[in-house]
Amino acid sequence: MTGLVMNLVFCLIILAFGVWVYFKYKSSAALYIGIAFAFYAVSHVLGLLGLAESLNIVGVVTRVIGYLLTIFALYLLIAKRR
Repeated sequence: MTGLVMNLVFCLIILAFGVWVYFKYKSSAALYIGIAFAFYAVSHVLGLLGLAESLNIVGVVTRVIGYLLTIFALYLLIAKRR
């Protein structure tokens, strides 16, 4: 349980930083990474509420969306450097 709370807090911090960097520097990659961690946070909230087992597919889908958004954001950063 402590691990879930710690992960949730870190996810929310990264979400806040992603939104902040987006508004400060107009970095869409930072925003996508922040949103990705919001999806990870949903997975942690499900665990904290004891719904992770009954809503297993929701947890998997939210994590997959988070991973895809992270991959896309990193692609944007790589493509921008070329």
